Amino acid sequence: MKLLGQRHIDKIKVMEDFLKDNLNQDIKSFIKEEYEENPLFPTFIRIVENDFDQETVDFLKEKLGNMNRFRDQRTAEEYACDLLLGWITEDSIIKLINKLGYNCSIISDDKKREFLKRPTTKVDILIKSKEGKEILIELVADNTGFWKKTKKLHLREQKYERLLKQNGVLFGLDFTNKDFFVYKVKDLKVSKKIDRHFMYGGKPATEISLKETQYSPFSKMKEKLKDFFKNF
Repeated sequence: MKLLGQRHIDKIKVMEDFLKDNLNQDIKSFIKEEYEENPLFPTFIRIVENDFDQETVDFLKEKLGNMNRFRDQRTAEEYACDLLLGWITEDSIIKLINKLGYNCSIISDDKKREFLKRPTTKVDILIKSKEGKEILIELVADNTGFWKKTKKLHLREQKYERLLKQNGVLFGLDFTNKDFFVYKVKDLKVSKKIDRHFMYGGKPATEISLKETQYSPFSKMKEKLKDFFKNF
């Protein structure tokens, strides 16, 4: 069954282009390399192939069907696709950073790549330098062009305050325009606090101004990251 709409099919294609450009892999080979030992490996393949059988549909409905706060208006299959693409994004960035000589790993609750009943809001990635310095990274992605259209970014549930306290980094990937930014959170400008954000189930959010944000193309990612973490 083909259950993903064109928007999610396009998201998969953009992710595959990113993997080919930066890691010389297509999306199925990346999934095989990273998740073959995961019990959900066959489900992941079905998602990116947009080829769902009834067993997979029932499984995703059981796991994700009642998570309205996080799922919003998405179907269980669309939400599963977004979760998977988020994991692929994190794991591909970790792979890139590790190639620069850092020890980089996932520290969030979903590091086992399971469909959790309650998704984590913790910081995603921890980098350890050869000197022992630790850097916390929050990885965010835009698949719609929202950031450049509105010049703003929203973080859910006090993530900004947590990152600021821990001297963290915000790493933004704009898959629509194929570019990115990376900043120390302390260097970002907060536009306002939002008491109730409808996209986050009425929970608080922080609005970050992107008016002065400098983006770099994906093709310059390795070079940019090497310079950024060297001077951290």
